[in-house]
Amino acid sequence: MRHLLILGFYISACIFLRAQEPQLTHSADGKLQQSRHDIYDSRNRLAVRIVYTYDDSTGAVETRTLTGYDRHGRVQRMEIYSADERLLFSDTYRYRRNGQLRRRIQRSYDDNGRLIDRTTIRP
Repeated sequence: MRHLLILGFYISACIFLRAQEPQLTHSADGKLQQSRHDIYDSRNRLAVRIVYTYDDSTGAVETRTLTGYDRHGRVQRMEIYSADERLLFSDTYRYRRNGQLRRRIQRSYDDNGRLIDRTTIRP
């Protein structure tokens, strides 16, 4: 449910969004490995990217990655979810006014959604 809130935040931040056709990646034997879905704002800037990875043997979704971008095209937040919609990892980016990365906070979660690791990176 949390992923819907985050996606909703990005959508509400960009009133007029449009999606393009997904970009599909297949293995040599023709199996779908990954699909990428880009959503753009009214100024044709990438707002959200959703990437699904698929299991080679079953074709089922293995992970879903949501990445939100600011109006300057910089990553603001990235989240990785398991096939059963559990948050596995998040990465939050904060920038200075001049556009340089100020800090990055990475979080890992266990199977119950509890935070198991938090790392702050300052360049």
